Amino acid sequence: SGTQKHNHRNNNNDTKTLRLQYNTKNNNPNTTHTHTHTHTHARTQAEIMKFSVHFQLVVGALALITAVVNATGEDVNVTWFIPGNESLAPRTVQVGDRMVFNWEQFHNVHIHPSGNCSEQGAIPVGFSTGASYVFTEDDIGTMVFACDVAMHCELGGQIMTVTVEKPPIEVDWFIPGNE
Repeated sequence: SGTQKHNHRNNNNDTKTLRLQYNTKNNNPNTTHTHTHTHTHARTQAEIMKFSVHFQLVVGALALITAVVNATGEDVNVTWFIPGNESLAPRTVQVGDRMVFNWEQFHNVHIHPSGNCSEQGAIPVGFSTGASYVFTEDDIGTMVFACDVAMHCELGGQIMTVTVEKPPIEVDWFIPGNE
């Protein structure tokens, strides 16, 4: 009879060591016998490549998770007025931007899918100064905004073409362990 002590150690080189220690009480109670068994698992090239691919996928996923995308956008302020004979200057915005229409006197803002002063299918944006519109992915391309009060669009040129673009993607790469 004797006592057994099992030590399992997993080293970085993937070596597993099992150490058995026992005291033999038959002959000398102070004698300790130690048996050590070492098993080294050699990795094949295929296993190493598989691990490498998995590691790269994990690192890539972590980088994507930490990516910072321009989701908040910027405020684009528009002074909404009757310019006279010509339409308002065209604008270019990005998805996520918010266009804020400010005016004095009496106006409103509508999206005109027709692309001109026709009010057919017009979508209301606002009826008081400070009305705003946030651009989405669905808006990419060209949009037209107009005032539908009286003949402000037709005679006064209170119409504006807006080009909506995808925002640039800003990525802040983070790889664990490389701070």
